[in-house]
Amino acid sequence: MKKEDSEQESSSTNLEYHDKEFWDNFYKNRNPYITNINWYFDITKVNIDNFSLNNLSKEDEILLVGAGLSSILDYFNKNDYEKITIFDFSEELVKILNDKYNKDWAIDCYDILELNDSFASDFNIIIDKGCLDCIISEPKHGQDNFIKAFNNLMLLLSEDGILYYFSTSKDRERLFNMGDKIKCKITKIDMNNEMGKEYKQFKTEDNLYYLYTIQKTDG
Repeated sequence: MKKEDSEQESSSTNLEYHDKEFWDNFYKNRNPYITNINWYFDITKVNIDNFSLNNLSKEDEILLVGAGLSSILDYFNKNDYEKITIFDFSEELVKILNDKYNKDWAIDCYDILELNDSFASDFNIIIDKGCLDCIISEPKHGQDNFIKAFNNLMLLLSEDGILYYFSTSKDRERLFNMGDKIKCKITKIDMNNEMGKEYKQFKTEDNLYYLYTIQKTDG
């Protein structure tokens, strides 16, 4: 993909990524010639252990949290995935997505911190690439907000569903079992070797990526 069509953003957290106004301004003032913005990395290139977009069924009810302008949306559009729900709290982004994708997708301006009773736990697949990371970056209430958002995601996840959470932190397990005490099985995958193969400029000392796969359990 040509540079003007796609942009890779770093995982630096020195900006107000938790703030709605930051994101509204970001999308309002973005370069219109850049059609995709992939925070951390391009998820469509990931094929690691038990995660690849190729493994997702078109029958899955898929929720993307804080989807942004990720290449994953073009992938789902090109491959005719219909059961897609997108949550993002930026009104500017929601306008862009509704204009860009002429689909029957549910694209909602929605804050995952405010669980809406109209959404049942029907999602087989939930994908979060950095949204929870943005939430926890809030200086005063970041950890509490992270726990609340995570618990809300687990309530939206079906009993046999999987939450795929991509993060720059290798130490999130301690937070997953706090709050509402939803029992879950957590698998952490160190992605750094795989990322080094895909991106020649990748240096593990500068960029640390982890995939947490999370499922509900009975006990």
